[in-house]
Amino acid sequence: MTDTKKYAYIDAMRGMAILMVILVHTSQSIADKTSFVANAALGQFGVQLFFVASALTLCMSYEQRLNDKHRLVSFFLRRWFRIAPLYFIGILLYFLISAYRELYLGLFYDFFQNYSLFNILSNIFLLHGLIPSANNNVVPGGWSIGTEALFYLTFPALYWWLDSIHRILFVWGVYMAILLLLALIGALHVSNNTFTYFSILIQLPVFISGFLLYRLRHITQHPLLASGMWICLVAFLILWYYWRLQPVRFLLLPALSGLLFCFVGLHLARLTHIPRFISEIGRRSYSMYIFHFLAAWHLVPLLDTRITGALGGNLSLLINFFVATILTFWLSGYSFKYLEKYFVAKGNQFIEKRFQ
Repeated sequence: MTDTKKYAYIDAMRGMAILMVILVHTSQSIADKTSFVANAALGQFGVQLFFVASALTLCMSYEQRLNDKHRLVSFFLRRWFRIAPLYFIGILLYFLISAYRELYLGLFYDFFQNYSLFNILSNIFLLHGLIPSANNNVVPGGWSIGTEALFYLTFPALYWWLDSIHRILFVWGVYMAILLLLALIGALHVSNNTFTYFSILIQLPVFISGFLLYRLRHITQHPLLASGMWICLVAFLILWYYWRLQPVRFLLLPALSGLLFCFVGLHLARLTHIPRFISEIGRRSYSMYIFHFLAAWHLVPLLDTRITGALGGNLSLLINFFVATILTFWLSGYSFKYLEKYFVAKGNQFIEKRFQ
């Protein structure tokens, strides 16, 4: 079995993740807010699926390079070349789009406040995960890149510390207990799509679930495997729909979604065949994440106002989601080939020349 086939399930996880993200952002422009359209908001947890897949692949990659002399330096350089250059292009792209919409179309988007020099530099140095004003305003969805970058800083220590299934579960449980205690005494309040929700503080248990997937992926018999996914799914849906749990919903939902996606990954890993289209979407998922806002927020909304809006919310969402996905996939083909792969290759060449 080739590595491509062996790890196709990881691309499938990424493919599912980006489709979920495109779905939620496409649904935001639908005028007819049916229950189906409203529930498309569940697509926001595609980001947590990305985080789980990211932690898994980092563990696998780090394991392969444990004997490298400069593994820490190489690790951080590889991560930088993987995400930073394309993210910088995203900064420039959305700066130009926002400037055009505000300065020439007269649409008010807080351009000068969002694109202050401080906010832009915070994003360039990938520190925006620590800064509320810069966290999600320079690049749409950029919060996840900032949180991911902070996770990279903690990863080497976490890799050595979380060295067993029991320790991972213990750390996950204790960490969540501390967060819940802070919430109950009023020291921590988490609402959806806020800086606190986006922060590494709340998202760290999701990454820890990726470590659990890494440790479980080769185990065929374990008490968690049989019922874990269904327990997590039921608990997640209760939290999502039961409004009385509002004070702790968005503190718990990311962590529970991380565990749920861990078990989803385990089931995908055991499939003998992964559809090629979902794997290809997964391979391009980072490019699709950066550029899908062009379709979901700037092109597809025109369909709802001029064409699909008369069809009702449900059908409009399906059509608009399909169009947004196709447009994003087409654009990402060029981005993946000429930008992503180029910068990753340059990074590998630099590391081999200086640190091998």
